[in-house]
Amino acid sequence: MKINISIKQTNILKFNNLQTDTVLNATASPGIGLEHDLEMMGPDKWLVHIDTRFTQPGMASVLTRTSFKINTAFENIWAEAVAIEYVKAALAVCRECFNQECKVQDIDCFIEDGFAGANTTMCLQELLKDVHANELYSNEDKSGYNWNTLKIPPGGYNGMVAFVTTKVLDEIFFNNPAFNRKKNIEIFNGFIPLRFYSTIKFKLIKLLDKKTIHLSLKQLTLYIFMIRCTCTLLLSQHYDSMKESLEKNGITEVLFNQYIKAASSFLNDIKTNFEKMDVTIMNLQEDIDWAGLVC
Repeated sequence: MKINISIKQTNILKFNNLQTDTVLNATASPGIGLEHDLEMMGPDKWLVHIDTRFTQPGMASVLTRTSFKINTAFENIWAEAVAIEYVKAALAVCRECFNQECKVQDIDCFIEDGFAGANTTMCLQELLKDVHANELYSNEDKSGYNWNTLKIPPGGYNGMVAFVTTKVLDEIFFNNPAFNRKKNIEIFNGFIPLRFYSTIKFKLIKLLDKKTIHLSLKQLTLYIFMIRCTCTLLLSQHYDSMKESLEKNGITEVLFNQYIKAASSFLNDIKTNFEKMDVTIMNLQEDIDWAGLVC
């Protein structure tokens, strides 16, 4: 079976200096972890995202994303002979990024050359287990779940809503030591899984570059969750813990108030469009205590 796979993009989602971030280091576990996301871009056209986490407690941790373009029928995407190529490349990217950041931050730690080869089999098994455990892939009719559902242009309030939403959620997931970031990622996995959040976040960043983006139905549902969560956190006691950091990113009280109004308008517009199309998404009917979830 000859299938062309190409790396579209690589990113460092987060690098942590565990020598200085003692809060995060206290809960750090050694080892490697892999997760995935999948986007349908057209008939037999896919983007496969592999997120790779490596942690050396007391030293550093890294989370990288390696994204692949692949043109093939769905049933071939996770064939072992294909998936192993994702794993090899993702491990190589993880190693390169970890070593590069350790060097830049003067951390005396590096991953040796044999890293990918020594861990490929184990990581392939973990990846395929992750794939088969994901309910998305048990349904043969994936068109409604993956096809682009909503087009968001860069004009109006869209860019500002995207900017504030991702900055606030990055506080509780990655950046702010006032929060139990590892625990938050685990808790939110049932609502806004980090792998899906990262996919949506990279799309939203394009809005800030004045580009139109497209969200699938799944991504739109999660984006609504993200906006609802952000509004709740900004209006809760958690705001005090992130106020200083947000202000450094330009999220002043004026922008804060503009965001609440713009986010409400966006959510109302989506609700109106769903009603016109007679579409009901059961997940969106849930009343979630977002502030209560945050640690």
